[in-house]
Amino acid sequence: MAKFTKMNPSDFKHMTWDAGIILGTFTPETGEFDPMDIRWATTGSNSFSATRDLTDMGAEINNCPENAMQLQKAQAWQASLSGTAVTVTAKDLKMLLANADIEEISSVLKKIVPRADLLVTDFHDSWLVFNYSELNGEKNGGFCAIHIMNALSVDGFSGTLDKNKNGQFPFSFKAFYDMADMDRVPFEIYIREGEAEPTEEITTPDNDGEETA
Repeated sequence: MAKFTKMNPSDFKHMTWDAGIILGTFTPETGEFDPMDIRWATTGSNSFSATRDLTDMGAEINNCPENAMQLQKAQAWQASLSGTAVTVTAKDLKMLLANADIEEISSVLKKIVPRADLLVTDFHDSWLVFNYSELNGEKNGGFCAIHIMNALSVDGFSGTLDKNKNGQFPFSFKAFYDMADMDRVPFEIYIREGEAEPTEEITTPDNDGEETA
């Protein structure tokens, strides 16, 4: 094998795999979540992006070299989460429309009514959680979790329906800063290495017929 065609022997411990799931709430300290809180069945890729621009404060100073690192000023982060859902509920359609309300016509019929104004209650949190490391058991599996805060659908609502295929509903959520806590960047990332799953104790009967560990 060529000298520079090699991998770090521990790389398999730090790989991610599968598309992950989109959740409304997640507890990274324990890795637990309610399956009923999985927001959608999705198809294709689930994507996260976080970017921010830099302003060169020395760009117009004659005797300053361009792009000096000491004079770079970071602008606000722009974070977004996108993918394609193949399941929708009334609550999901409201979220995809962003500023809309749900009217309950009957126990089985609901109407989603777009609204002209935007309310603070239209913003929400979302989590993208996916497998990490080679240990992915039910109790102690490794994961990477991306939490976006104060998110809002920004690309409008659309759906594609084809014969003999699932309907597809693209989503794109952008995270926004909160004026009540302007220093907090509206996304965070958790990473947890997997651990071996606990083994069950095997009990055997003793001479008196009683079980012992």
